[in-house]
Amino acid sequence: MQERYPDDPNRDEGITRVVRSGRPELYPDITDDMLVAGARDAEHLDILRRVGLSAAIIMPMLVRDRTVGVISFIAESGRRFDESDLALAAELARRAALAVDNARLYDAERAAREQAQEAQDRFRALFAGVPDAILVLDRRGRISDANQAACDLLGYDLPETLETALERLAPTHAGTAALAGPFDPRDEWRGESELRRKDGQLVPVEIWARRLDLATGPIVIWLIRDISERIVADQAREEVLTAISHDLRNPLGSIKLRAQTLRRAIERGQAPDLGRLDEGLAAIDAMSSRIASLLEDIVEIARTRGSEGPPFSPEPADLVALAARCVDEAGAASDRDLRVAADVPTLVGLWDAQSIERVVLNLLNNALKYSIAGEVTVHIERIADEQGAHWASLTIQDRGIGIPASDLPRIFERYRRGRNVGQVAGTGLGLTGAKQIIERHGGAIAVASEEGRGTRVTIRLPLEPAPLPEAPLPG
Repeated sequence: MQERYPDDPNRDEGITRVVRSGRPELYPDITDDMLVAGARDAEHLDILRRVGLSAAIIMPMLVRDRTVGVISFIAESGRRFDESDLALAAELARRAALAVDNARLYDAERAAREQAQEAQDRFRALFAGVPDAILVLDRRGRISDANQAACDLLGYDLPETLETALERLAPTHAGTAALAGPFDPRDEWRGESELRRKDGQLVPVEIWARRLDLATGPIVIWLIRDISERIVADQAREEVLTAISHDLRNPLGSIKLRAQTLRRAIERGQAPDLGRLDEGLAAIDAMSSRIASLLEDIVEIARTRGSEGPPFSPEPADLVALAARCVDEAGAASDRDLRVAADVPTLVGLWDAQSIERVVLNLLNNALKYSIAGEVTVHIERIADEQGAHWASLTIQDRGIGIPASDLPRIFERYRRGRNVGQVAGTGLGLTGAKQIIERHGGAIAVASEEGRGTRVTIRLPLEPAPLPEAPLPG
């Protein structure tokens, strides 16, 4: 009967009506007329008669005035229900409703607990994975939580961090009391300070502090970023820009002096001496090239770390001719003796000539700048390595002040200069840029030096470019 004639939710009768009303229904004596009235068709009536229904109770299962189900009690074979049966059914339905409700509450509580644990795990993973240090302070100004980055920054493990007083970590920060507790009415603060590590070292940091009002009480979150490298870089850039501005004055002064000399000769009506004119123009050209190189250093300072660098356009270039041009340009700006020695008349490779010229000019200027006197030599040769690959080798040798042995391992780092340069101005970017350019060509650069005896810089460039990866065949 339940399969063939299920309850119709659209008919206001029986179980449907009890669910909607929340009130029980008692049928103490079911007559044949009632079966006829309730049957949907002849077959349904036949089933009802064969079941032998004689009485029924439809009892709602109520919890907090909400129906969570219905229990139907059916009597057959002439048995009748009365008010005592209705009371018994009501008590049974009440207990069944409580059992159902408790089961639902348990399932909901378990689901909520699992969701809370999942949220907690997700939060801990995010909290631990943030690269910046995070400290959480309670209302009394004590550290209640910290991520791994904070422990690494401060030099403590997590239990030690939680037991460390804030005054121990931030002894020089004037806003500690306001941020820790009692809380300042402001809910956010940002500034720079210093934190003391476990080893006693003070670390410059940027702190972003924000107050959060939680159900359990207010807290303050400190987001901490180590700015040691930024401070060092800012100081280095300040020094570099000062050095560049100093270096710019010399070539600009030389250009102005040469131009004034030539102009005065013209104003006096003197016929220009072609040799002197050519010498003056060559000096102006060389000084202009030096200024251009210094301006490129300024661009290098401003370039972001992720930049791919300047355009790279390799084409056939003769290293011997290139070096001769660089020697002429550098020699025109100084009275020093520059000499080129090449084992071969030409040495052609696939290189970006403008970039290589910049490298050679920079190395020649360094050689002239850090050697007050003495010859500067440029030696070019063709060499082969153990694997049979052929290379172009260019070596620049000076007899200058040299580089201290302790500075050599880091001489290619940005802004790094030998400690013995004294008042000689420089940027500390030349060798860094040279290394990047040479390595971009697939070559290598090496520096050998002895303090007080001079420096030798050798660059190697491949004569056969590395083959490009083959494209996959169609299909």
